[in-house]
Amino acid sequence: MSEKIIVFDSSTLISMSNVCILDIFRKLKERSKIRFVIGPEVKKEVVDDALKGNRFKFSGLRIMRLIKEGIIEVIGNSQINAESQNLLNIANRVYSKKRSNVKVIHRGEMESIALMKFLKTDMLACDETIMRLFLEDPEELNSLLTKRLKSKIVFDKKIHKQFMNGIKIKVIRSVEIAAIAHQIGLFEPFRDIVFRGSAQTLKGVLWALKVSGCGVSYENMEAYVKELVGK
Repeated sequence: MSEKIIVFDSSTLISMSNVCILDIFRKLKERSKIRFVIGPEVKKEVVDDALKGNRFKFSGLRIMRLIKEGIIEVIGNSQINAESQNLLNIANRVYSKKRSNVKVIHRGEMESIALMKFLKTDMLACDETIMRLFLEDPEELNSLLTKRLKSKIVFDKKIHKQFMNGIKIKVIRSVEIAAIAHQIGLFEPFRDIVFRGSAQTLKGVLWALKVSGCGVSYENMEAYVKELVGK
């Protein structure tokens, strides 16, 4: 089996940590050749900053444990930093309001894209709706920004095309990772606890991830449950 690399931004790690299913990383690592990678900026957000206060301290400790065990790798260098800044400068000129740029992407998110390019992988784990729409459906993001900001937003297709030049990305969310975990039996211990335990467990995990910040619709969640375990 060829090695696969998944680069994570902070949103997916935060969702999975909040729902206490980070052990999925350990189990998937045992069963496959997948590498889970983050950049220093993401590590700063989900570990270093989390450890400074009490509210997110345990979340940061859980992620730090996976890093210490080598299950999640942290990779960064000057080349990635330079590419990250270059991409960030382009990305935040794609949308504008009254001739002023609208900042839609942040440094940690852009570091993840630069890291993907450096590692020559096309897989990005991202729960953040704006980031995913920016990559997959920028015109839909334009509509969303117009509604949220209650103002006309101008979308520059030429600049977005410049940003996407040479970038090939397959975005996955924490709900997709949870679905894979279900398929390989990681939730089996819950199957016999209640009636239709498999369906209830999967539905519970998906809803918990949604509440924790994963951008997924009710229809998507129901489709996953139906596809994987039936009604």
